[in-house]
Amino acid sequence: MLRFLHSTSKVVKRFLKACEQYGGRECAELQQATSEFLAAARRDPELLSEARRGFEELAPAAAAWLALTYGTAAETGFAPELVAAQLLPAFDTWVAHLPKGNEGAVPPTAQQERLLAPFPYVCQAVVSLLARTPDEREARYRTERETGRLDQLAAVSYGATWVHEALQKTSGRVLVLHPESRRGLELDYRNVSNCFHLFTLLQGAIGTRLPGGRVPDALTLEVARGETDVKVSDEAWWHYGDPHCARAEFMASIWGETNPRELLTVDGEQVLLLWKPLLGRRSWDNGYFRPQLAQFPPSAVIERELPDSEADARLCALRMGAV
Repeated sequence: MLRFLHSTSKVVKRFLKACEQYGGRECAELQQATSEFLAAARRDPELLSEARRGFEELAPAAAAWLALTYGTAAETGFAPELVAAQLLPAFDTWVAHLPKGNEGAVPPTAQQERLLAPFPYVCQAVVSLLARTPDEREARYRTERETGRLDQLAAVSYGATWVHEALQKTSGRVLVLHPESRRGLELDYRNVSNCFHLFTLLQGAIGTRLPGGRVPDALTLEVARGETDVKVSDEAWWHYGDPHCARAEFMASIWGETNPRELLTVDGEQVLLLWKPLLGRRSWDNGYFRPQLAQFPPSAVIERELPDSEADARLCALRMGAV
């Protein structure tokens, strides 16, 4: 007999008992118990904490359903910090018991196999939560950079790839300056994981507003925004340059594989310089747009065009005279 049957409120008992019967197939009884639990927890959020013990006592498949329930709670308006306090420690414990992906020659144990099978459902819930907890996401991004644990685990579970990608997602504002025309734009970008992806979205937003721009390809933008998934490629319309370098130079390039978090800043603001292309065709394919996560829709929009005097002042502050 599971311990929770003796120590929890009736609605949590019914819910966890229904979870206990879950072996990978949903049933009306489980769905009803889950709905009743979420409705009760909306009235009494402490029930979320009470149900957490199921992570310790339920079989892996049943615990994964519990995780999905917490993910649903995050998506439907429960306080994300409260959900995080229940779900993330369980996720960390789960990860700690899984094999390291770089140990490919060592097969998972029987217990690890039981954990791996439902692990993507746990990851799905964590992605939903991370979309609503930017501070937690940023902290875990720094940890992942140090440990690479999820990157290793991705070799044995695609669920880990989803969480790893969620941690890479970056949003912010960037000042784009075009030295040749002495013009500038401020853009807001959302949920981008690498600069190649950012370049495609920025080019789509800028279009023909700046010299060297083009009418963007509609299908490429649909793929970049996660609206469809077909094979496409894109190329750089400009040389994307370092704001601390007063001329276009190869060694002062913004590399497409890097995370936009690493864009250089001036007075705390991310800045990109747009120069004429240096080395011919610089291209990438939509592999840099993947994996797309529904909880993190990517975008880039122009917030404002700088007045001529302001754009010129910003360029002069970077010690760039008229080009």
